[in-house]
This record gives sequence, C-alpha cells and structure tokens, in this order.
Amino acid sequence: MLFVVLLLPGFLPHAFRYFFTSPHVWASSYGDSVRHRLDVYVPLGPNGEPLATKEGAAVPIVVFVTGGAWIIGYRMWGFLLGFALQKHGVICICVDYRNFPQARIPQMIDDVSDALDWVYEHASTLGGSPDDITLVGQSAGAHLSAMVLLRIMRQRKDATSRPPLRRFVGISGPYDMPKIKPSLSKPDQTVPWEQSHDFAMRLRACGAYSVTERYYENKSHTDPIVEDPLCGGDVLLADLLDMVLGPADRTAELKAGLWPSMLPAPRWLFPLAKRINPF
Repeated sequence: MLFVVLLLPGFLPHAFRYFFTSPHVWASSYGDSVRHRLDVYVPLGPNGEPLATKEGAAVPIVVFVTGGAWIIGYRMWGFLLGFALQKHGVICICVDYRNFPQARIPQMIDDVSDALDWVYEHASTLGGSPDDITLVGQSAGAHLSAMVLLRIMRQRKDATSRPPLRRFVGISGPYDMPKIKPSLSKPDQTVPWEQSHDFAMRLRACGAYSVTERYYENKSHTDPIVEDPLCGGDVLLADLLDMVLGPADRTAELKAGLWPSMLPAPRWLFPLAKRINPF
C-alpha cells in the first residue's frame, strides 16, 4: 500500500488527463461484453497535435495487453505506455479482456485475438499500417498475447488470411504455469526470468524467424510499466522505440520521465518506492 501512496502524486495528474482532459485518447468496442473495449492513443506531433500523416504513409501500431494476474487486468493500466508512445508518433492501442471469474483463460485468449482482429480491420482508418503491428504483453498480458501468437503461427501454417504480426514483445510473462513460483531471491518477485528464457528457446525450436532476449538488471515486475515511465530511466521504452521506429539516440527517453512537471520530483522518493515494491 505504501508503494502506491509514494507514487500516487505522479499517477493522479495522468489519471485525470486519461479520464477527463485528453481528446487524443478514445475508446472503442470490439465485442459485446462491457470488457470488450480498447483505448486508442492517437499519435501526436512535436506540437502536441494529432500527427498528420502524408498521403500513402502509415505509422506503426503497438497493441498493449496489460497484466493483472488474470483477475484485475484493465486497459487503463497501460496509460503510461500509451502516453509515452503517442508522444513519439506511434499509435498505441490498450486492450481490455474479460477477467476471472467472468471468463477462463481460453476465453481471455479469444478476447485478445478478437481485439487484434479489430486492430487489423481498423488500422488503415486510424492512419496505421496493418503490416507494422507489434503485439506487446506484460505479465498475465504477456501470457495471453503469447497464446495468441502461437495461435497465429498455427493459423499461418494452415494458410489462413490474417496478415502476420510484425513483432511480439513479452514483458515478464509467466509462460509455463506449473513452474510458476515466487522468486523472492530475484528482483522480480512475481515471475522468474527463466520463464522468458525457456519460452524464447521453445519459439526458436518452433522455427520462429528471429528471437531476441533482453534482461534488465535489478528491475522489479512493475519497473518497466510503472516506476521507469514515471521516474525516468525507461530502458524498455527506448528498446521498444528502437524496434518500432528504428535505432536512434534514445538518451532523452532514458533521462526523461512522465512525472508531472508542475510537481517537484523528490529524488529520495523513487529509490524508496523501488525498495518497498512488493512485486
């Protein structure tokens, strides 16, 4: 609880912006359930206005599936990544899906797959490229996204018509359920890093074209999506932008954070929040 309280001053202005003041984030439905919703973060130019794409040009799309232990997943949890990506001219779409007990994991996978179908269908209308879609999942969202990835691989083998994903990025994903156990001796106390390594090995064995592993030293389960976007030092964002937009000098992204400029940023607060992080 103290962990949340410490970071609350940084969260609240962005939450207010998400709910009340941002005309560049809008929601849409991809199915019949109240949980079949997604948020579209419109890409912005340097002046903070919607990016005007040239005729025939299209911007990359990142589809983000949030975590939440399959019981508290919610599309709003991705708002920090959404705000960060739209600032760099990337369309970010944060996906909602039904949680337990409303649905079991197979139905959650169906939801993510249906949301991805919606993205393919509307990509061009949004000014995005259906040939440049990156599926990103974190924690339980990485697990569900990975299951969708395997489904896509099977469908492609069966010669179905869905275009291929450009990339899949799994962040701190639990991919082998029987082996999940607390990893209290490692920075990430929720999902052991070996889960990602084992999954990468299996993807290579299945013939995946290119599989890259990247591990961030001394990062907790939530650092890449909570503390780093707020406080700066967001190595994951820099890597993601390199993948989506191409390699570049990301020094500014590494230094900058989304901590509200109207608030003083007490430097003692960030290390304390990281130290007491229960995840």
